[in-house]
Amino acid sequence: MLLVLSSIEDAFALSHNLDTSYFDKVKNFSENRAKTYLAGRALLQSVLHHFYSIESLPNIKKTEKGKPFFDDVASNPCRKLPFFNISHSRKAIGVAVSSYDLGIDLEFVKKRVRFEELKEKVLSSGEIDLLKALDEESQLKEFTAFWTIRESLLKLSGFGLAHLEKVKVDVANAKISYEALFSEGINNRVLNTVNLSQYASLLDENAYLSYSLYQGEESSIYKLDKDKFIKLASPKINYIYSVN
Repeated sequence: MLLVLSSIEDAFALSHNLDTSYFDKVKNFSENRAKTYLAGRALLQSVLHHFYSIESLPNIKKTEKGKPFFDDVASNPCRKLPFFNISHSRKAIGVAVSSYDLGIDLEFVKKRVRFEELKEKVLSSGEIDLLKALDEESQLKEFTAFWTIRESLLKLSGFGLAHLEKVKVDVANAKISYEALFSEGINNRVLNTVNLSQYASLLDENAYLSYSLYQGEESSIYKLDKDKFIKLASPKINYIYSVN
């Protein structure tokens, strides 16, 4: 798996390379939504060009559940295109590509409305027990990590937040149960969660990133600096879960 992180500003600066049809799609978007959308598409196109020698962004379709994917037949009938996933939060954006279906989620730490209720609704008993020993600031950080774990799996499956409570996390055994993945024919996955503050040159605020990997799959993380891809050191992993 290849993961590229960027500021939305740097990614958007690449949007002049996109086909004009992408600008037509955002004519009725708000300014912020349009910028984020174009930044994601531009970063994805640049990643494909730099690492896969694919000149232009392939045609993108969506599954019945709304998950985007490359339309191989229309775009390149002679070559299987990679899977991809995009996530953004505030001023940052991430794009991941892989030979296997995947899901990523990027989230900045923030205050939560009705935090106690939210913890009870979203987290497993083991996760709640972990938070009890922490101060509020640390709880918000760990909750953000736990949230990205769920979001990345929901994005992997293609289902939305309606499935949030169906993701069962066993902290003690570092396992996650989410039956919808198997109904979609997705198995043999592990999930990593990292605190992106370890990359001080990339973000100046606390943020977490979770991403799924096929078992045994290697991963590389890059950052976009203006228009250059810079490989980052392997991250310290905060959580590693097997998914079954």
